[in-house]
Amino acid sequence: MSVLFFLAKCWAMNYNQHIHNGKGECIMKKWTALVVVLMLLCVCGIITGCTCVHEWSEGDCEKPKTCTLCGQQEGEPMGHTWQEATCTAPQTCSTCGAVYGEALGHNYKSITYEPTELDEGFTVYTCSFCGDSYEGDRVEALGYPITEGTLVFRADGVAYLYDGNQEVVETYTGWMTDVYKIEDDYDINAGGVMTTTPWYFSWPQVTNVVIENGVAPASTAYWFTWLPVENILIGDGVTSLDEAMFMYCNSLSTVKFSRDTHLEKIGDYAFEDCWGLREITLPHSVTQIGDGAFYGTDKLDIELPGSLTQIGVNAINNCVVTIADDHPKFHMQDNCMIDTETKTLVAAFEGCIIPDDGSVTKIGDGAFFGCYGVRSIMIPEGITHIGDRAFMSCADLRYVTFPETLVSIGKEAFAFCDLEILVIPDGVTTIGEGAFSDCHYLWSIVLPKDLTMLPASMFKECNALQNVVLPQGLTEIGADTFSQCSSLSMVELPDSLISIGTGAFANSGLSSITLPQGVTVIGDHAFYGCTSLREVMLPESLTTIGDLAFYGCTGLSSVTIPAGVTAIGDNPFAYCSNLSDLTVSPDNTTFLMRNGMLLDLNNSVLILFCGSIMYPEHFDVIGAYACAGYEGMTIAIPEGVTTIGKRAFADCGNLVSLYIPGSVSEIGSGAFVNCAGLSDVKIPQGPTTLNGWFAGCTGLRILELPASITSIGDRSFEDCVLLPNIKYRGSKEQWMQIDKTWYWCGWEMTMEIVCTDGVVREDWYFPY
Repeated sequence: MSVLFFLAKCWAMNYNQHIHNGKGECIMKKWTALVVVLMLLCVCGIITGCTCVHEWSEGDCEKPKTCTLCGQQEGEPMGHTWQEATCTAPQTCSTCGAVYGEALGHNYKSITYEPTELDEGFTVYTCSFCGDSYEGDRVEALGYPITEGTLVFRADGVAYLYDGNQEVVETYTGWMTDVYKIEDDYDINAGGVMTTTPWYFSWPQVTNVVIENGVAPASTAYWFTWLPVENILIGDGVTSLDEAMFMYCNSLSTVKFSRDTHLEKIGDYAFEDCWGLREITLPHSVTQIGDGAFYGTDKLDIELPGSLTQIGVNAINNCVVTIADDHPKFHMQDNCMIDTETKTLVAAFEGCIIPDDGSVTKIGDGAFFGCYGVRSIMIPEGITHIGDRAFMSCADLRYVTFPETLVSIGKEAFAFCDLEILVIPDGVTTIGEGAFSDCHYLWSIVLPKDLTMLPASMFKECNALQNVVLPQGLTEIGADTFSQCSSLSMVELPDSLISIGTGAFANSGLSSITLPQGVTVIGDHAFYGCTSLREVMLPESLTTIGDLAFYGCTGLSSVTIPAGVTAIGDNPFAYCSNLSDLTVSPDNTTFLMRNGMLLDLNNSVLILFCGSIMYPEHFDVIGAYACAGYEGMTIAIPEGVTTIGKRAFADCGNLVSLYIPGSVSEIGSGAFVNCAGLSDVKIPQGPTTLNGWFAGCTGLRILELPASITSIGDRSFEDCVLLPNIKYRGSKEQWMQIDKTWYWCGWEMTMEIVCTDGVVREDWYFPY
């Protein structure tokens, strides 16, 4: 610092003062230069004790960090960050924009699309480096052949049917909704009314169907069903093939789609039972195939597109199916189609073996539907769920081994199989309705110990079933569970049972049944038609007996209704022809048995009549089936009765005389059906609806109807062959206002209606 001070002092001396050396030379200029040099050295920090600050500029790709004052450099240049060359640009530094070399240039590869019947041909050129593409080399569409029976749908909303000379023979409009034939003199553009001739009267000659590009029908369900269509060409405007669109087109062999199709959905049963179908290429736009879409097309090879995400029940079971190895949703393994994500076996094909490697945990709905030739199946451990109708109609299936891991069995899972013995593991807690229905060879079953409910129709029509052990803890037997099990003569019901469902044992072979204490409900038709049933013990816990619960149990001779019963439906003992001892507990406060009549005291209803004459008791209603099958010849309905229920006097074959009092205002359907001996009936004023009252009354000769009748239902006088006329207590005008069904007689004849002011002649017949 002392040197700097001295130099500064010298610099401050009078500029005009001259300093000489010993030789007399002026040294001012020399000192000035020295001062400048020394100052620079100090600034740059070379001379000890000096303090200086660099002003740095940032480095770049080619030079390092540099002081703008002294030019000093530090570090290294950053270097270029080169981006790869592209088809249109050389290597380029992303930092400074410098370039190196040359662009690669495009490398175009070509794919040629040949022209089709609906689509132009063209070539797509695509660069393998950058993906740039363009189309060229266009060729006109081939066009489709116009042969006899070709039906063409066009964008003008008109369909044209051609003959063999390529002449239009018929035109149709309105095909977007309801198709009608256009008459020769109808101007399509003029509007107005067309003929009402439906399309299907003239379409049977259609053999080829073309839906041109740009055409998008609003609805096509069932349009072509049963027609002799051989070839189908579908344009790009169709987004879905509706339900059953080509069902039963047995002549159909080929289906082609426009190359640019937007088809997304093939509806339920769209090609069901198209036996002749040989060729169809599913577009890569299809995402959904509906239930049974290709059922019955067992000669068809199908490749599933990668776009497919949803496939319905039994959609492709009969086909030969190919799935690409890289399909994102499904894969094939051991002739099984598997949903990879959900581990569900979707469809089984010939030779299918259920994988046991953990790739399958569920057998999907309808997976094995209709598989023939399979006699036994071992379901591997790890399977937890068997879907609805999974093995339905596997007609040759006799034996199934279930895994211990199984938890649930779906609806109708094994319906219509030839199973003989069933052992269902204890882990199963849920079984769907009809799971084993119509298994006609099934004779023995072992049910899971923790099962609390037997679902509806579980063993319906298993007519070989003899041995069944119901688990303790079972509380409910569902509707029709053992219906039609004609070989089932005995079954032990567990003490835990509370409810017996509708038709649970209907038409079974039961000879006796003991209902345990705890049962509160016997459902409608529960033991309907059990003609072998000789004995039934109703428990004191019982509160409800449903409609026709023991209908037609002709072997039943004795029944006691317990004190706790508070509800009895339509005559539960109708047609129990040998029931001679029907009693009601004296402690029952709701029902009473007196003079051959079972009465509902609370509702004033006659439930059952089995006496020799109708005594003048106090009740308002003769219930449904109350006197059905009565073998007496005469019944006098007491005054005060207002309602005669459905089929109340049905099948009273010996009944020749029936008095109906004026108090009756309502008569139910079929009230007197099949009363063959009844010859003379007078209906009092009041009833309004005559609904099948006298069908089968072959001996009816005299009938008087009141003016209150406003409608006559179907088959109301069917087989009344001896009825010469009807006496109607109203005017001809009133008679003509009555609402009559087309088939109110059921047979062809001419009838005279004798009104208060004259006779009306009417033809009774089915008009179609």
